[in-house]
Amino acid sequence: MRRVPLVEPPPSLKKRLIQNNQAFFVFKAFLKFRVKFL
Repeated sequence: MRRVPLVEPPPSLKKRLIQNNQAFFVFKAFLKFRVKFL
């Protein structure tokens, strides 16, 4: 169940969330890469 925020978060917070998402995906790809080539 997703909660939709009533107030739009400030752009700075949005940007930080997007950066965290990208870092998370890079981290996951890195882990997969390491498992593959260990």
